[in-house]
Amino acid sequence: MKRILVTDVGRSPALNFCRSIRLANEDIEIVGIDSNKFSLTWAEADIKVLVPKCKNEKYIKLINYLIDKYHVDFVYPSKTGQELLTIAENRDKLHATVCLPSQEDIVLFEDKWKTYNKLKDTNLCSLPESYMIYGEEDLFEHMKQLSGDFKKEVWIRRIYGSGGACAIPTYDFELAKSWINRFDGWGKFMISEKLTKKTLTWSGIWDNGNLVVSLIRERLYWEFADRSPAGVTGITGAQRIIESGEISRMSENVVRYLSENPHGCICVDYTLDEEGVPNLTEIQASRLYTSSLFMTKCGLNLPYILYKVGMGLPVTEDEKQRTIDSDKIWLKYCETYPGLVNISDLEKSEADMQELLLEIANE
Repeated sequence: MKRILVTDVGRSPALNFCRSIRLANEDIEIVGIDSNKFSLTWAEADIKVLVPKCKNEKYIKLINYLIDKYHVDFVYPSKTGQELLTIAENRDKLHATVCLPSQEDIVLFEDKWKTYNKLKDTNLCSLPESYMIYGEEDLFEHMKQLSGDFKKEVWIRRIYGSGGACAIPTYDFELAKSWINRFDGWGKFMISEKLTKKTLTWSGIWDNGNLVVSLIRERLYWEFADRSPAGVTGITGAQRIIESGEISRMSENVVRYLSENPHGCICVDYTLDEEGVPNLTEIQASRLYTSSLFMTKCGLNLPYILYKVGMGLPVTEDEKQRTIDSDKIWLKYCETYPGLVNISDLEKSEADMQELLLEIANE
């Protein structure tokens, strides 16, 4: 029996990855790890292990210990940011397979400003006019220009992160300055023209330069948007599959331009402008979104296809075909079911983690 180790296993991206793997026509066990003892409770894994955060110096050693102990074949990092970078940087040290883009590609795609600069002088796609904010003078100058003398909102966001993290629309210079100060964001935030609320995502699975399969999702709204300054939460409330040869070709060309050898999961985000033109806003690589179960229910099990690509297994033509009509809409609210948990169970998971750390320390 094959086994997959999934990180951050109690959160939405991992939950839907695990649910998709369960629906595959193969008996696969899931070893789930999480640094949050509360979210670990919700994990839908066969084996659940509490681990330290990825910044812990023994993080990779502990993952290898679990890989060896449970005979894991494949590792899926479900979280972007530092956890992804840590695993990607140490991929050659892992005792199991991963399916990730090159380290160079991951570093590029994690940085929205670097991605923008790579594309701005090409004709591959439309981009929102954007600038890096190094100081108050930059902010004032570019905000004045993009806002039409502070009369319309601009979009200010951090150059890394997901789910609308630290983003805010505003035409108020003092608010923008305070916002950036709040996050110590000079040289880490960019300013762009504000687009509409209409967003699309192209998701593709690559196998060493060959595009295996892809699809496009249109978001109809963000859940909890009224509780976020940006109106963006990363939690899609409703979405549907759409067909667009233009967006598909554009996305594939962009990825091929940016990467010498695209591999693994690479997703391209677009926001429409007032004329309805898709503007590329960022590229997320290495992990699938929270909506992977939606795609699986459409007959396209991207988590399983990603696993097969990583393991060097052939993907059949039937596995590449989706079966749902484009007029079907996927709705979601929360990813887990409510329930009661004993405090003693949480305490036990912490004790188990300390025991694990002692075990690997004595090796």
